[in-house]
Amino acid sequence: MTGYPLLTEYACGAPFHQVTVPVTMDRPSFRGQTEFTLRPGTVTDDAVELFGYAHCQALAGAMHELTGWPFAWFERCKDGQWAFTHAGVVTPSGLMLDIHGLRTPEQAMKAIWADIGFDVRWTPLASPPYDVVPWTAWTDASLGSTAWAGFALGVEIVRYFAECLCKEAR
Repeated sequence: MTGYPLLTEYACGAPFHQVTVPVTMDRPSFRGQTEFTLRPGTVTDDAVELFGYAHCQALAGAMHELTGWPFAWFERCKDGQWAFTHAGVVTPSGLMLDIHGLRTPEQAMKAIWADIGFDVRWTPLASPPYDVVPWTAWTDASLGSTAWAGFALGVEIVRYFAECLCKEAR
């Protein structure tokens, strides 16, 4: 594949979905996982855990960059304070897209509430608000990762997941 030189090299000629990439994070996902095995472009339990409960904003940033679709920005209310909890993008049809696939924003809010037990709200945004670092500017340290198989390769993997998800959503 052209556009993914490091992933192509890592795959040694194999289709990307047949390649496994180990990822270890210093900080656990929301549900406590630190070890992941990804198959680029394939939505597995580990991909859902990583891009649904740890680095959703990276995937949303990549999808936004590829399509220009607005962010679907979710916040939770805990102790009267609203704080970021999840991100995806809003497709032209008005559905929200993230690693879980296409769903209405309301369906996403119900699923997030079921996971965290706090009130949830969402907003469509042209760009992410406040202190979120653009996904392409992240470093290994800000990802909380000690083994993203090399950071540049990690960026390509996130972009490839984004491309696959957006292609299915069109």
